[in-house]
Amino acid sequence: MTEETEQEAAYVCVRCRRDVSLNPIKDRIVCPKCSERVILKKRPKTPKRVVAR
Repeated sequence: MTEETEQEAAYVCVRCRRDVSLNPIKDRIVCPKCSERVILKKRPKTPKRVVAR
């Protein structure tokens, strides 16, 4: 496992739009507030730029 998968990642619930912190490997993928099963991973505010060669 990589270091990123062992750490908890930040997610957003689709229904209630609250932040959800969970480990997708160990935890159930369910919003603890509204029990929604659709969770989206947060995206960075600035997109990553890749130089094409």
